[in-house]
Amino acid sequence: MVQIPKPVTVRVEEFFRSSVSSRLFFLTALVCLPAFLLLDSFPVKLILTAGYILLTILLGRGFRLMPNIAVFISITVLNLFSPFGKVLLSLGPFTLTQGALQNGMAKSVTFIGLIYLSRVSVRRDLRFPGKLGSMLARTLGYFDMITQTWKLTGTAGGRKRGGAAAVIERLDRLFTAVFSRMEEGQIAAAVRTGTNWKGYVWAAGFLACHWGLLILNKLNLL
Repeated sequence: MVQIPKPVTVRVEEFFRSSVSSRLFFLTALVCLPAFLLLDSFPVKLILTAGYILLTILLGRGFRLMPNIAVFISITVLNLFSPFGKVLLSLGPFTLTQGALQNGMAKSVTFIGLIYLSRVSVRRDLRFPGKLGSMLARTLGYFDMITQTWKLTGTAGGRKRGGAAAVIERLDRLFTAVFSRMEEGQIAAAVRTGTNWKGYVWAAGFLACHWGLLILNKLNLL
């Protein structure tokens, strides 16, 4: 897992916690989503995806390289079976074409970008009115409790075991701890924060970056 020194992540987390409300963060990302999807420039989309990943790491959400490489390769390879464009390589019945390769790489980066944009934009204290909003808040609370408890179960109890037995034992500790906290009423009730002028500046910059890049791309300037 890629990690950033704690002082940096603490400052970034503190900024978003104190300056940007969860609702503004979510709505800003939602408005930026069409711009990201409509981008035709692979390098620009790759840079934005790298930015989402960096923000995810800075917010302490963690990043694992190998699963993302596996996703990238899988989507790219699947697209190679729909060849079009310039032929780069031909091996028997299989033909590698430039169009299929570029299309597969673009889809891979888009998919990974969407994953990390959603990860950073949905926070545990996100609230919307009505029953649906209440259900979403509780769901995020349960998810946050499970992820926090899962980290603790890795070092808790028992001797080390390998294979499926270790996974089952760790899951048993996880569910025991979670249900115990549920019975004690410890479902996290995240404190909602408002937005100050710094948060609005960040949101405006985030929006301007995405839509500005899209406009430049459509004008063939990128």
